[in-house]
Amino acid sequence: MFEYFWTAGSVMKSKSHHQLLSIVAQITVGIILVMRTYALYGSSRRVLAFMLCFAIVVFGFGAWSVGSVKLLPQPSADSYPPIGCANSLSTEMAHRLGYAWTGILAFDAMILVLTIWKGCETYRLSSCSGKRRQGLVPTLVRDGVVYFLVVAVANCANIISYMVAGPYLRGVGSTLTTVLTTVMGCRLMLNIRDPKLIAIRSGTTMIKTRTSDIDDTPITTVFP
Repeated sequence: MFEYFWTAGSVMKSKSHHQLLSIVAQITVGIILVMRTYALYGSSRRVLAFMLCFAIVVFGFGAWSVGSVKLLPQPSADSYPPIGCANSLSTEMAHRLGYAWTGILAFDAMILVLTIWKGCETYRLSSCSGKRRQGLVPTLVRDGVVYFLVVAVANCANIISYMVAGPYLRGVGSTLTTVLTTVMGCRLMLNIRDPKLIAIRSGTTMIKTRTSDIDDTPITTVFP
């Protein structure tokens, strides 16, 4: 509401606040995705190093894209009154911001590929051993795919708006993309707290154990 209807104060300050909030949200969810994938690969330092290098490149590219926008020529005077953040963007400015969101999409795609790869590996192992294909790894794969599909659709629409939309519609989906990213990131963490993932059922009795083996992934559980 503040973003679109606030009339007092500086428009540029409200835009800076919005950009800062989006950056903080994306970094927080990015850390969650890295932690999940790091755990999925059994705390592999090689995988962690790869993800961190990829994240640093994406963050640096995004920082350059956002920071260089202020150095570009500003668009001509707006024909509409400045209300909230609804001021126009020049084509060059919109493209730079679109590049930043493209980097985020590439990062999400990298996490998805790593997650599916591990899921396929676990599926092959469980097929050979005859174990049930339920537990932590399938949950991580399922949630990772759902997260990517939802966020990718919103992000692609946002990127398209930066690239081809009119001056006042460029980046119109950035707020929705940030909100969906936050909501889906919370869902990723809440789903792995399901008690069914850390307990073994024997008939109708729940057997509590300190360590359970779910799809070849050791899960250490502490019960009060």
